[in-house]
Amino acid sequence: QNMDLFSQNDSKQAIYLEYNGDENGNNVPDPDEIGIKALKGDGDFRSSECIELLKEADIVVTNPPFSLFREYVTQLEKYENAINCFRNAVNINPQFFEGHMQLGQTFHLLGDSTAISYYENALKINPKDELALYNKALFFQSQLDWNNALISYSDLHKIDPFHSAGHYNLGFIHMELGLYDVASNNFSDAIYSNSEFFEAYFSRGNCFENLGNIAQAESDYIRAIEIKADYNYAIEALDNLRKNNKIYN
Repeated sequence: QNMDLFSQNDSKQAIYLEYNGDENGNNVPDPDEIGIKALKGDGDFRSSECIELLKEADIVVTNPPFSLFREYVTQLEKYENAINCFRNAVNINPQFFEGHMQLGQTFHLLGDSTAISYYENALKINPKDELALYNKALFFQSQLDWNNALISYSDLHKIDPFHSAGHYNLGFIHMELGLYDVASNNFSDAIYSNSEFFEAYFSRGNCFENLGNIAQAESDYIRAIEIKADYNYAIEALDNLRKNNKIYN
């Protein structure tokens, strides 16, 4: 059985564990006290049997990929469990790192600045956690709080100088501020960290175009398309670049 907690549609059957309390008096959940039961499906949290288990839960501890988190929180909210479940978890164990992260991500998706408090709680437990550092910076960015976002991305890069998404987001912020020369350097750092980062090539091309470096802009747009042939932003940008500059006609 593949131990992936979320459906990739490649597992026919998943399991769940059921613990009914300490039976031998040692105050430890022993393996023989934990019942292993089979689900009918592959364990997708959206399935009816998993929803029924969710309805029974007082505390939910989970770590879905961020791309699915909004959908999962929506499902939890439907049964009035979302924030209360995660808060119960951290109240029981204030050192529960994942609980603080889940709360941070939940409030993050709701656009609530309480997210920062929970990310900071998580960072008190693990100051070098890259996801907590990145999410904190990303929240400030989403709120257009550029100064705190820049500081937070700097903190992230002290831990991981090659965090490509962090460099890319710095480039985005500097583009928003009209600092295209600085932004192009940020995108170069992102590309150095991840040579297949086609969005970074496209964005750096946009910076070069704004700076009047048409040849370099063309080169970056072409490279983005080489990496991802159907990347329409780069395709359209390259077409417009050539139309708007006689040298390429």
